Amino acid sequence: MAADEASQNVLRLQFKAMQEMQHKRLQKQMEKKREKELSLKSRADDPEEPLEVSDGLSLLHTGEPNSKNSFEKRVLEDEIEHLRNELRETVDENGRLYKLLKERDFEIKHLKKKIEEDRLAFTGTAGVAGDMVATKIVELSKKNRLLMAESEGAKTRVKQLTNRIQELERELQTALTRMSAKGATDAGAKPLRAQMGDRALPETPEVKALQDRLAATNLKMSDLRNQIQSVKQELRMAQKVLASEVGEDVNVQQLLSSPGTWRGRAQQILVLQSKVRELEKQLGQSRSQSVGTGSDELSVYPDPRKLSAQEKNLLRIRSLEREKQEGLEKLASERDGLQRELEELKKKFEGMRSRNKLLSSEVKTLKNQMG
Repeated sequence: MAADEASQNVLRLQFKAMQEMQHKRLQKQMEKKREKELSLKSRADDPEEPLEVSDGLSLLHTGEPNSKNSFEKRVLEDEIEHLRNELRETVDENGRLYKLLKERDFEIKHLKKKIEEDRLAFTGTAGVAGDMVATKIVELSKKNRLLMAESEGAKTRVKQLTNRIQELERELQTALTRMSAKGATDAGAKPLRAQMGDRALPETPEVKALQDRLAATNLKMSDLRNQIQSVKQELRMAQKVLASEVGEDVNVQQLLSSPGTWRGRAQQILVLQSKVRELEKQLGQSRSQSVGTGSDELSVYPDPRKLSAQEKNLLRIRSLEREKQEGLEKLASERDGLQRELEELKKKFEGMRSRNKLLSSEVKTLKNQMG
């Protein structure tokens, strides 16, 4: 923004400078024109020559005013034409500069609009689900950064402590060598003193403090590693639970963006089981009704004992066929309904899978932008 304003100010200053130059040029031309007019007037005001000349010279003097007037007119016309040309050039240049200024203003507006759009796109207007996912990602990244920073700090402290221990060991070795050089000359005293120095190393308070700090940092690092492992295990368990509930290749953003009436696999199974129970109940009721109708038909006859065994069997077979036909029709209708529901569920599942892929790609792009 500041660079665009600076370039616009530079263009305006250049435009003003060119206008001032044109104004100065016009002033100079007007001054020259005035000087020429004054010189012509001074020539016209000069005294005339005496009348003692010959007749031929008098004729020449009478023709001189006409030639002067024509010359002055010609000069004025040339100057006017020159001024018109310069004015035309300045007008054209002014138009070009104005057009260039308009183009620059349009480019500046376009850049401002693009910057605003990029800012809005970066801040994100994808809704509540996108905000929740973004906040979750930010929180996890912050936690990860804190853990990494703590681990790095612990590593640096461990390095510092190890370096300090090495320095103290070097100082102790140098002190022991000096003491051995000043002490006894026998060869057996040196290993004894070295052993005494090695034994005295853990007895110094500074070394003990460093060892305690080293042990504390190691414990802290192990605790941090355990925390990271537990967080990873919890994340894996949550992913497994989600996969068992909503299926594979489903992320958190899909669940957040789905409407409130969405049901998982377990809920769908329970609903279908309840529907199957209701259908079985209806089938049993229809069978009992069909048996009742068959008995009614048999009771229409005044005396069943008068019917032969073949007729009784035919009536029974017809009633059974009717019941079977009705049951088959109901089962066919129920099967059609279940197939329609299955197709709808498949369509919803395919739509959710495509949406999941799209949302996962968007999450990856957001992670790349934030990373």
